[in-house]
Amino acid sequence: MVKENFYRSQRKTNLLNMYNNKPKYSAYGEILRPAHFQSKRAKVAVIPPNYKLFTSTRTINMNEITEEKEKSAYEVLIKKGQIPFSILSERKGKTKVEYRDIYKTKRARVENLLFSKRVDNDENQNAADISVTGNRTRVCEQDVVHEEDVLRPGRSKRIWNELYKVLDTSDVIVHVLDVRYPKMFLCRQVIEYIRANEHKNMIIVLNKVDLVPTAVTKKNIDILSKHFPTVAMHSKSLVNFYGKNNLMNLLRQYRKIHKKTISVGFVGYPNTGKSSIINVLLNKKSTKTAPLAGETRNWQQVKLDKGIYLFDSPGIIDIKDKSVSIDDLEYSSVLMGAVRVEKIKEPEIYVSQLVRIAKDGLEKKYKITIEDEDLFLEQLSQKMGKLNKNGQGDVHLVGKMVLNDWVQGKIPFWVEATEISL
Repeated sequence: MVKENFYRSQRKTNLLNMYNNKPKYSAYGEILRPAHFQSKRAKVAVIPPNYKLFTSTRTINMNEITEEKEKSAYEVLIKKGQIPFSILSERKGKTKVEYRDIYKTKRARVENLLFSKRVDNDENQNAADISVTGNRTRVCEQDVVHEEDVLRPGRSKRIWNELYKVLDTSDVIVHVLDVRYPKMFLCRQVIEYIRANEHKNMIIVLNKVDLVPTAVTKKNIDILSKHFPTVAMHSKSLVNFYGKNNLMNLLRQYRKIHKKTISVGFVGYPNTGKSSIINVLLNKKSTKTAPLAGETRNWQQVKLDKGIYLFDSPGIIDIKDKSVSIDDLEYSSVLMGAVRVEKIKEPEIYVSQLVRIAKDGLEKKYKITIEDEDLFLEQLSQKMGKLNKNGQGDVHLVGKMVLNDWVQGKIPFWVEATEISL
């Protein structure tokens, strides 16, 4: 047996004893004395002397019962407890399980469960379309996916939690704006956060400057530079870019001012090019990018240089005016490229809004004269040869094509620079 000494620790000694220890067998091959690692008897377990283990749980006194009855006399009597009594009762007969409830996608099952919880908490349950089959209540699958949820991206609690993680962690905030309409892409809550935390700095990056004339970019820089340092950039690819050195020099200056290491967080609306700018700064594809909204789901950390760390965040949408209707917010979300085009059920509605604000750009892109905004898609589908079985123009397909071109910046459009109050 190996003993502990100057050259071996207790851990090493136990390991060697385990290797050297052998079981003792009888003449019939039975184990009389097991080895160190073959013993089936465990040590005696001792419960810690905690009084909480021996007290009652889920108890309520008479005063609390009286208060609950005064609030709602019927709810206390009808509401069941959380103890699963159904486990104690034996099942009578076999339960019938539908095939589609088992072998459908996981996402559909999760959405079905979430929707059922939403219906339980809704006060207007009569408006929900619920079909009852036997003793079971099943939510119709057609009500699981809500179009209004699709058209309101960047406003969920999870997205805002990810944003504030980046804001709290970063020393320098880089607010990425679309140079075609900077005022629309400003997030007021981020600016208020910077005003409240004066030890943090903010840089405004005007991205996609290759889509507007140089004079428009210069005017926007002159206006925004009065409030925060402003840099013009475009990050079309790792080879074709502009403004990388200006932003790098600015970040290095902040590193010298603050401390040896700084954290830089990139925030902004969806599809403004935050991840593309990070990839250009790193000169490699480090973060996932796509010409679609919502590609970044969670915040990511990458190292740029010695002492500079970058944080990418998912796109958020700030409701600037609380009096704005939901329809106007949905229109603005689609036209700002914050919604994926394939999720839009009626693209022709938003194309008619697009014709009103970018008529000249559409005529220049598709080389067509728009006489009536309602007949634009029909006219364009006839020119492109996108027809349905009846020989009529497929306005649904062409509408999605137009919105895709709009999101990718293929349709010329910009707003003249105006004064912005921050």
